Amino acid sequence: MLYVVALRIAIGVVVGVIVAVAAFPLFVLRDLSSGGTGYGLCERGVGACENSYFSGFEIVAGLIGALFVLLASLAVMLRLLRLVQKRQAMKAAGVPMGIRETGSLWTR
Repeated sequence: MLYVVALRIAIGVVVGVIVAVAAFPLFVLRDLSSGGTGYGLCERGVGACENSYFSGFEIVAGLIGALFVLLASLAVMLRLLRLVQKRQAMKAAGVPMGIRETGSLWTR
């Protein structure tokens, strides 16, 4: 039971981080449009921004890479949660717990 609660909390944290990473460009644009520095992207504001052509692509690549890692970890955690719940249900039903009865982590 403790594993299920811990996995659900971890899943909630990962989902929150995914939302924060996905929303980060919106916060940068909002800061730039209100005359800010875009959280350090343009030191003197958007009118005097002299970034290289690749800085935007570097930021996008980093954000997409972070999202892929977070989504992969979310998928693994969801499969683990499903496996733990399946094993708990089988144990409650009195089914013998062997590798042949439970299947592997990647079976549906």
